[in-house]
Amino acid sequence: MKLEPEDKAEQNESSDRTQTPIKVRHSQITLNNVSNEVWCCNLVELPQQTRDCFGESAGYPILISLHDRYSTNMGAKLTSSISPEAIALTLRQAILRKDVKDESSLLHKWTASGLPNHLVIGWTGDFSQLLKLGSILGVKIHRENPSWRMAGAIESFNWHIMRAVKHLRELEKQKIGLNLAGLEQLIISYLVDHYRHPK
Repeated sequence: MKLEPEDKAEQNESSDRTQTPIKVRHSQITLNNVSNEVWCCNLVELPQQTRDCFGESAGYPILISLHDRYSTNMGAKLTSSISPEAIALTLRQAILRKDVKDESSLLHKWTASGLPNHLVIGWTGDFSQLLKLGSILGVKIHRENPSWRMAGAIESFNWHIMRAVKHLRELEKQKIGLNLAGLEQLIISYLVDHYRHPK
């Protein structure tokens, strides 16, 4: 089974890639026309329960996704709870070249990868481990809300994901449970096949 979009019409994107200041709560980052300069970390709870290895409910998972300022999805991971380790794993996946299982069944290859100069995260949890990781990688970590431009792109992304996840209701009707890894694979396939790709 694969997630399919209810509306397959692609959204138009702005092609304006001139030097732009991205304003956040406590700082101002001046950008050039480089995709990997600033990434934003998006955290959203999905309305789809997962099952553990015993078939019991494992609750509602959290989708962690990373986006550049052109709305390209750089990485995504599903987790049972938000933690520095989960965010770090998502960052690792975004930095490295993608190794998507069952690649032959996908319509596109997930080619987005790289290393950002800045990572904006609007999370209120413990930042000490992320700051250490950022120092090692040479990435400046900002505990700030994204700019209005990036926030709009993330809101659009979340809307697409929520609509796609609704199709999993059919699995519930068939009494087929999804574990965390299975749901993550469906979401990754949806992103690669139907969401925005690097320009």
